[in-house]
Amino acid sequence: MNSAAEQTYSSNRRTLIRLTLAAVAVIALIALYGYLTGARWTGMIEYTYDSRGRVTASDGYKTFWDWLQLLIVPLILTLGGSLIAVYGSLIAVYVTRSMETRRARTEWSIRVAEQYLARYSQHARVTAILKEPEANLTNNEKNTVKEFGNWLELVAMLYRHNLADRQLIRELGLHTLITTFLASADDFQFLREARPGWTNMTGVDLTPQGETP
Repeated sequence: MNSAAEQTYSSNRRTLIRLTLAAVAVIALIALYGYLTGARWTGMIEYTYDSRGRVTASDGYKTFWDWLQLLIVPLILTLGGSLIAVYGSLIAVYVTRSMETRRARTEWSIRVAEQYLARYSQHARVTAILKEPEANLTNNEKNTVKEFGNWLELVAMLYRHNLADRQLIRELGLHTLITTFLASADDFQFLREARPGWTNMTGVDLTPQGETP
């Protein structure tokens, strides 16, 4: 009984390996054909089209990462249980941590949005304070401005380490607000003294690639 089961398992495994190798061979042939002929249906070359569906430009070839994503499933099927047995726990840890990271990022994004709304009137007050000469400011006003700066530093830290939704931060205009606040801080002695502690605001590029600040 055990011998028959083992033979069936071995036969199925050999069939699976053959099918996987055949699939890889077919993919390789299609890829080669696509690269050599530029046939659009293969997807090996990225094209830009006009409104009539005509090709206007070639945007490049498939990358190594594209191929890796395509071949990872056949590879796992070929190696089967031995791969999962060795790396299964690592994969589980990675997936779990990824889920926890996404959950934490969502929670921080919600907090940033809530704080942005809660501090809307404070922002207006800080803007008005920074228009006054420093000699006319009270200690309470200075503390209000520094506290607002500390909050912006937190936002910059979340942005820098991708702990909150960067697109949300930009859509709320906080990247512009931070830049403006830092520019205003140069005009006040009490903010210049606090600025060394705002390492994230001064050290992170809040502008997405290709966007003008």
